[in-house]
Amino acid sequence: MTARHLGILTLTALLLAPMVASGEEPGVTQPYLSSFVTNGARIATAPLRMDRADWWHNALVLGAVGAAYLIDEDIRDSVQHSRTQTLDRVSVRARVFGSNSVVVPALGITYLAGSAIGSPRVKETSLLGFETWGLTAVIVEGLKLTTHRHRPDEGLGKDQFDGPGGAKTADALPSGHAANAFAIASIIASEYADRPGIGMVAYSLATLTAWSRVNDDLHWTSDVLLGSAIGYGVGKLVFASDPFLRRYGLALAPAPFEKGSGIGLAARF
Repeated sequence: MTARHLGILTLTALLLAPMVASGEEPGVTQPYLSSFVTNGARIATAPLRMDRADWWHNALVLGAVGAAYLIDEDIRDSVQHSRTQTLDRVSVRARVFGSNSVVVPALGITYLAGSAIGSPRVKETSLLGFETWGLTAVIVEGLKLTTHRHRPDEGLGKDQFDGPGGAKTADALPSGHAANAFAIASIIASEYADRPGIGMVAYSLATLTAWSRVNDDLHWTSDVLLGSAIGYGVGKLVFASDPFLRRYGLALAPAPFEKGSGIGLAARF
């Protein structure tokens, strides 16, 4: 079963779950489904809306990716020279956190678990995680199809790019595993910002996943840096535009006032 099939099955399962009003209980509501398109458009038009700080942040990220590219082969030689059976065993366990075949079912199971225990936060984490995974996948696959960079274990060097229409096996840039891991980690860390330990664990696992791709000689360091940055950025964007309007026990809701009505901030305990 492909990742696409898993995604369809997961979304179908979510659609069959009870739907409730946005702002009350997270569910597969019309605002949630619309946010896929809205956030996709936000990502596509981001350069038109970036301010000076945004440009600097993106320049720093691309600069780091570019710097890594220059020394990709040196890093690869160092990592492969230091590789041990113990590190390989750790890598086998770490890479599952970025695998589509693990991430997608895990998000579906998390949603069902949140429903079972009556936790809106767990359900929201799952739904936003699924959206982040989907949008990240579009960007990652688009770049893979555009660049067709060969993987390091092929022995062709860091500069081997086939460009559009290249070999299907040449799909190193960016790392999908790293992108997935950081996409989900950024959602978890944002949802549980009031519990920093959870975010630390999420980002630690994501970092291990990214490292495992270099350890296994399946990606260059620049591949995993770019993938990690994409996943992190998409996660932050999706969370910032949360269609459920929920934030750590606070919720926006219609509220009556002396001279009319408006939006009030309600605390939930």
